[in-house]
Amino acid sequence: MRFLQTVPLQHELAPGADLLLLAEPRFKRGLVQIHIDRPLDDLSPARTLLAQVLQQGTQNFPSRMATARRLEELFGANFQFGGQRAAETHSMTMSLGWVGERFLPAGTTVMPALVQLAHEILSKPKRGGDGAAFDHEIVERERAQLIRQIESLVDDRSSYAQQQFLKAMCVGEPFGRPTWGSLQKVKDLTVEQLEEARLDLLQNARLRIVAVGPIDEQQVIDNFAQWFEGADAWSTETRQEIDWPQPVQPNELRQQIEEIDVDQARFHFGFRTPQYRDPQELEAAILACQVLGGGVHGRLFRIIREERSLAYGI
Repeated sequence: MRFLQTVPLQHELAPGADLLLLAEPRFKRGLVQIHIDRPLDDLSPARTLLAQVLQQGTQNFPSRMATARRLEELFGANFQFGGQRAAETHSMTMSLGWVGERFLPAGTTVMPALVQLAHEILSKPKRGGDGAAFDHEIVERERAQLIRQIESLVDDRSSYAQQQFLKAMCVGEPFGRPTWGSLQKVKDLTVEQLEEARLDLLQNARLRIVAVGPIDEQQVIDNFAQWFEGADAWSTETRQEIDWPQPVQPNELRQQIEEIDVDQARFHFGFRTPQYRDPQELEAAILACQVLGGGVHGRLFRIIREERSLAYGI
């Protein structure tokens, strides 16, 4: 018996902008995830801070409170925006969620207004009173918050161990660096660099948009198609294929031990695999990783933790 009764619909909005839709009325909520991909390059620190700054207000909703009020007007819709590194990619993800229309008053639609709000956050940010690209007070507040997060990373032993593992495994490679680059790079960021990073997202990023739930497929297509129209549109002419760097293949087994006060030791083991650019090969590799490791359902966890009790988790 198939659990999935519907077939996802694929649609190309523009060159480098793909839309994947799965209309499923059984779900109570709609979900859209907008994946915005750029290389882990010199603009990554600016993008990391930018994600926090953009959420503090737009031209029409000039504060976090005004944005929250707008989401409440949309029957408790939710919005999140952040980024992470995925191999050599700085993957920025914007998530939108809303209550299905069958639970709302007759004739009510939420998704178009929510998609419009998401577009405004990216394309019409709140500007500084002195004509600056962003409000200086907001930038400094969010910078201070990001600095606190970076400095406190060592207190989160699991996250710190993961960071040190990637740093040691990928020396001199983009994947070895966190998205913020370094503490000093965050301290040195300027308002102009944040605006450069924002424009780079609009002009050069590759978009993968996934919409799932009780959605009207054509309505979703029409609403996102508007992102590529008008003066503040995402560019469809300058977007280019990302020039992915070649990974460095180590010639010998490497081991690093770092002593630090912890309640439980952290152990990371990594190995190189070929890079898969073909989508089907990539999905197969991801599935293989999930089977062999990847969490409590994987073979690695089952043997190390459940059968041999050698570690609390792996």
